[in-house]
Order: sequence, then C-alpha cells, then structure tokens
Amino acid sequence: MRKRLIFMLATLCFVGPGVLLSFERTQAVDTSGVSVGRAALQAGTPSPLPGTSTPIPTRPPTSTPGPTHTPQPTATGSGAVSGVRPTPIQGPPPGLGGGNVPSGSVLIDPLVGKLFVTAGFPGVATGSDNQGFYQYAKNRKAEATLQAVWYIQVQQSGYYDVYAYVPSNPNATHTAQYHVFQNDTLGPSIVVDQGLSPAQWVNLGSYYFVNAAIDAQSVTLNNQTAEADSSSTVLFSTVFVVFKP
Repeated sequence: MRKRLIFMLATLCFVGPGVLLSFERTQAVDTSGVSVGRAALQAGTPSPLPGTSTPIPTRPPTSTPGPTHTPQPTATGSGAVSGVRPTPIQGPPPGLGGGNVPSGSVLIDPLVGKLFVTAGFPGVATGSDNQGFYQYAKNRKAEATLQAVWYIQVQQSGYYDVYAYVPSNPNATHTAQYHVFQNDTLGPSIVVDQGLSPAQWVNLGSYYFVNAAIDAQSVTLNNQTAEADSSSTVLFSTVFVVFKP
C-alpha cells in the first residue's frame, strides 16, 4: 500500500508540469485569437481566414441607353399634312383644250373601263359638276379607310406628265394626298388643295412609265386628310397621263 502511494506521487511529479505547460499554451492561443478578433472588429474590417483570398468587389452593371426619338415629318402649312405641293394648272392639260392629244397619252376615267378601282369603307358616292360625273368619299383624320387607284398602262415606255382633274365641290378637302406608284416604288405624298382647285387640272409631276407594267405603276388617293372626321369630302375624278416625246 505504501509502495503504491509513493508510485502515484512520483507520477504526478513527472506528469503534472507537462499538463500545466500544455494548458498554458492553449490559453495563449485562445487569447491571441480573441485579440486578433477584437482588433479586426475595432478596425471595422473582418480579417480573412487563413488560406483564403480577399474577394474583389464587383462593379454594378451600367444601364443601357434607350432608343432615341425619331422626329416625325412636320406639317406643310397650317392645318395641312406633310408632302409635296404641286403647282395647279389653270385649264386643261395639252390636248384637252381643243388641240390634238399627244400620241401615247392615256385618259383614265373612274366611270369608264377597269383601270380605276376603289376599296375600303364606307365606299364612294357619285356626284357631278358642269364637266360631268365624279366620285367622292367622306374624309378621315386618324387613318385612311378607303383608297382609290388609277392603274397606268402605257403603249410605249418613256416620260409622262401626270394630271389629276379636281371637280367643283363646296365641301372639297384642302389636303388630298395623292401618291404616284412608279417602278415598284411608292412616291412621297403630293398634297393638293381640292377646295382651291375647282374644275381644274392639277399637275402631279413628270414620271417614267414602262410599257405593260400595269401592276407596278399607278396613281393613288385615299380619304385621309388633316380635317376632322367627316368634315370634308375627297374627290376622285379623271387622271390624264400625257406622253412627252
């Protein structure tokens, strides 16, 4: 019994200092970690973990600019629509004033033949002046609901002057929009004041037309104007295509 007690005391003498030394080292590590953590918190920046890199801040994406506004064409004159204004021709074009009609010229009457067609709502009505019968339709401002087409069929290719007859009507529109379809291309709007051109021929310009190209060349006029809906009348009458030899 005495020998066992002496052996235990001897073991404690050898082992005790090692245990105490290990405990002190552990306390030193923990204290160091707490110190580092406090320093980092006081600085406001967390310390990276050992073996890891500091993350690189990501730059926020820049915004993509939107499409720019495309300006719309301006109106031509007060209360008018954009387009080209032709010079009114006083009296009939060459050949319709008692002289000879130039060879190769074409007269397209809405009431004769099949070279004039209309499509849309509510359709056209028939009126008359001292020159004969014509057709007309009520106007629309926001968009066209009816269109008339004079198909041009010439016997020989070449340049032609295009005339449109404007009947006499007290309620005629001031902003009729003619277009000439030539070589599969629709030309710009040609604005005609039908109210200021009663019983007159209006020159729509000179164009090159091709023989046997009926579907690719024409004169068109719709019922869209600058006036309020149903406040004016769009007039459809004869188109005369005069050959220029």
